[in-house]
Amino acid sequence: MAGDIPKMTRLMKLVAMLRKNSYPNHRKLERALKNLDLTNTYSISQKTIQRDVQYLRDIYGAPIAFDNGMRGYYLTDKNWKFEIPQLEGDEMRAVTLGARLAETIMPEPVASEIQSAAETLLCDNPSGMDANAALIALVAQGARIPVKPEIFREVFEAWQTRRGLSVKYQKGMTGAVMDYVLEPQVLSFYDGLWYVKAIIVSCDRETQPERTIRTLALNRFKTAAIYPGRFESDPRLIEEVNEGKLFNFPTIDEVVLRFTDYAIPYARENYDPSLIEEQKDGSLLVTIYDAIDFKIANLVLNEGGAVQVVSPPELVKKVVEQAERVIKANRPDTPDKPNRQIVKTGSYENLMTYRKAQIIYDATALFCRRFLHKGDRTIDQMVQAARSGKQNIVEGAKASGVSSETELKLTGVARASLEELLEDYKDYLRTHDLPLWTKNDKAALAIRRLGRKQDESYETYRGYFESRSDGTFANIMICLICQCDYLLDRQIESQERDFVKNGGIRERMLQARLAERGREWENRPDRPDK
Repeated sequence: MAGDIPKMTRLMKLVAMLRKNSYPNHRKLERALKNLDLTNTYSISQKTIQRDVQYLRDIYGAPIAFDNGMRGYYLTDKNWKFEIPQLEGDEMRAVTLGARLAETIMPEPVASEIQSAAETLLCDNPSGMDANAALIALVAQGARIPVKPEIFREVFEAWQTRRGLSVKYQKGMTGAVMDYVLEPQVLSFYDGLWYVKAIIVSCDRETQPERTIRTLALNRFKTAAIYPGRFESDPRLIEEVNEGKLFNFPTIDEVVLRFTDYAIPYARENYDPSLIEEQKDGSLLVTIYDAIDFKIANLVLNEGGAVQVVSPPELVKKVVEQAERVIKANRPDTPDKPNRQIVKTGSYENLMTYRKAQIIYDATALFCRRFLHKGDRTIDQMVQAARSGKQNIVEGAKASGVSSETELKLTGVARASLEELLEDYKDYLRTHDLPLWTKNDKAALAIRRLGRKQDESYETYRGYFESRSDGTFANIMICLICQCDYLLDRQIESQERDFVKNGGIRERMLQARLAERGREWENRPDRPDK
């Protein structure tokens, strides 16, 4: 029976893709299955999927045909039933909700395995995927702002039973509290917050003359109570949320971005290959359709020059304007800020390099406890190198207001300490005959994706650190140190430019004193030239 499991996994995934009109072929199916397994266990040939399709035809009577234009398989009869164990309505909801919650709470590959299992059960139950499409819109990523349990209970029951809601809602911009009667069409958990996409029936007891749709954050609900009467679901709103359109943001028909340097893996991981065009200089041109403009602008600014907008021109202008506002707001010598010579230092806790170095230090201490023998001199060396990397970032940030030169030196020491630690982990792998992940290894790419999270912390990796083998642990640490080294290199380059442009504290103090003398001379009433 064990030998049938991979085949059944393929069949379940294949049926799920057919149900979604994904036009699966052997490459698409292989890619979908590889996403479930960081070890690259799955390898599928064209003959394999042909045999699977024929198996479904022969055993289950599947009406499957091949579309030459889409280069994939599809169902000629959408009502075809794949006979697998059936679920009742409540069980269906539990399976779907559990899968969506686990999808982002659980680390890979567990999250993908749970999602695959859910697809297996849901791919052809009597109520089917379509009847539970509203549940598919639930995307859980961990609540950042809690919702009162009694409010959530009312909202959830109203959404589930298709009944209206009477709520008091506090607007985010003005703080004004509005009385809404609404139809909760879709309940969604997006980017750490609960939202409801609703049709507004009345606002402050005045009936809306036209159909008004709003997406409201549940944490801003002051009260919520089920309202008499029921409503019909709007499949279009459910479909919009399933397509990632929870909010009605303005979109741009077509955007072309150029990805260079360290942003190239991000492009390959996040965009369909058909949208990517490789250039002779190694960069990638990516065409994005129906793009949300502010998300594209944020991507370009966050990647620090590794992503450029090629078209349209109006988006280029918008990104430049945003960059100029950021620069102006963060310069110490802008007109609305006093030009202090000893500038106020920023919090080192906000530095990406510090946060990542803190993870490296805590994880190194655990690595030594788990895998190195007590009394081994390597323990002190590795822990001290990790601590030096973290502490010198702190000291450099604190010294930045007084001495740019000292800040630059201490950041350099942090970089050197982490380089020493990197070699220690590589030495461990080599001396224990353990493989070193390549830059584009599947597992390495997965760790790098985790490293891009805004709220990255030790908790992001705790499950890996506490359960993985020494080889996997060491490779994860190598990935994290390389990321931190890269960020420190950029930090040092920025500090060097600032030092060349603005000089050290002595130069600034001299310039300030000369300027003050000049002002005193200008204001003297007994000046000979007056």
